[in-house]
Parts: sequence; structure tokens; C-alpha cells
Amino acid sequence: MINAARLQDEFLELASIASPSKREGTIARRLESILKGMGATVEVDGAGERVGGDTGNLLARFPGNTPGAPPFLLSGHMDTVGPAEAVHPVVEGDVVRTDGTSVLGGDDKAGVVAILEAIRVLRERAIPHGDIEVVLTICEEYGLLGAKHFDTGRLRAKRGLVLDVDGVCELITRAPAANRLTFTVHGLAAHAGICPEQGMSAIQIASVAIAAMKLGRLDAETTANLGVIQGGLAGNIVPAAVTVRGETRSLSVAKARGPDRAHAALLRRGGGPPRGAGG
Repeated sequence: MINAARLQDEFLELASIASPSKREGTIARRLESILKGMGATVEVDGAGERVGGDTGNLLARFPGNTPGAPPFLLSGHMDTVGPAEAVHPVVEGDVVRTDGTSVLGGDDKAGVVAILEAIRVLRERAIPHGDIEVVLTICEEYGLLGAKHFDTGRLRAKRGLVLDVDGVCELITRAPAANRLTFTVHGLAAHAGICPEQGMSAIQIASVAIAAMKLGRLDAETTANLGVIQGGLAGNIVPAAVTVRGETRSLSVAKARGPDRAHAALLRRGGGPPRGAGG
């Protein structure tokens, strides 16, 4: 039923097209051409302008072949994480991998080609189905920005699948709420080789605070992570400021948003603020 060679060839083609978040224009144009060639009508919305990207979300519609059958939605995302400026997939038997210089982009181009192949099979084998709506979004990796700026009122389907998960036997029916975290620690600049005692290292202060945080998995529903730390001007200057960015995620909205329990669980293991942390 599935044309494995066609599936692989299409995945290799799409994976080879660089499509970092906010720069999905090239792959969007290629997918628009593929979808139209399959018989769909395709629209591009204005989400790209709203998020500072070079294209919007794609909405494709395929007519059904069974009157009265309900419409169905299939969705995935076009962007990938980096590094992905030049992607060179390597095929080893049934395995496709990256050459080690970039990501592969299986997230989510594997989902996109699965959608395309499924529709081809439905139509080639004349399997009964209602109208099919396909939404391919931008900026998923930046926090579902494309989906957030998509007008769901344009959809007729009340049911659908989003193909964006590992494995073929797993169905996810809920997703975590997320809160982004950014804080700046201020210290006092000084020359590190002449008078370091006159300075106060923002990096050292931040490191004390971070060491006291409970990160990783907080409980069965909740995780916390600090992913970026930026600060300092030079190796011989006591840093005056450092900025830290991270996030918390939880299947419980209360835990993700709660100013007491969730915040306290993220910032410290117990007691008060970490000693030595100031600024």
C-alpha cells in the first residue's frame, strides 16, 4: 500500500532543504508546488508577517470522494531546529541519518512526508474519505508561533491528527503548558587582573543561584530547564551582568503558572533564596 521508495525519496528531498524557524520560505514554496500537483487548493496565511518570518502557514484542501463523510485534518510543521544551514542526509539500508554536521530534520519532515504519502494512497486506491484539510505550520520550534497565529475558523474539520511524535504506535492526547523564564543578574564591573576585589561577578552570583535550583524533572508532570546563559565582556573584566533564559513545562496548568508552588519548585529545593545570591 505504501510506496516506500517514493516516501524515502521525498523525505530526502525535503530534509535537504534548510528550513530553520522564521526561514521556512523555500520549503513552503516546494510543499505548495507538491500539494497543488496532488490536486489540492493551497492558501498561505499572514502568520509570517506577524512573527517576522518569510512565509506563513500553508492550508491545503483536498476534495473527498464520499458525500456526507466528515472532513479530517492532518497537520505538521515545516521548521526545524539548528544547525540546519546545509543538511546532507545519509542513507544506510533502512536508516536515514545526518552526516554529523547538522540536524536531520526528521522533526517534522518525517511527519510531513507521512501526510503526503497517506493522501496519495487514499486517492490512488480510491479509499472512501471526506474532504481532507492539511495545515503545515511555521515556527513550531519557537513555541508554536505559527499555530498560534493560524485562524482555526478557516477549518471545517472537527477531528484530526498532528504528526509530530517519535514512533508509530504512540498517540498523544494532551500537551504541556509552558512558561518561559528570563532573568538578569547584576554585579559590578572591575579589572580582573588589577582590582578584582572591587568587582562583583554576576556570573558567579548566577552560578550560586543556578546551583540551588531544582532543574530537569520536577515531578511526573513537570520539567524545568535553563538553556541559555549570556554575559560578560572579556576574560579580564569582572562581569557586571548576566542573563539566563529557560522554561518550565507541565501537564498541570496550575503547576506551570502557580506563583508559589511551581515557582518555588523551580527556583529552589527548599527554604529561602540561595545564600550569596544578590544583585
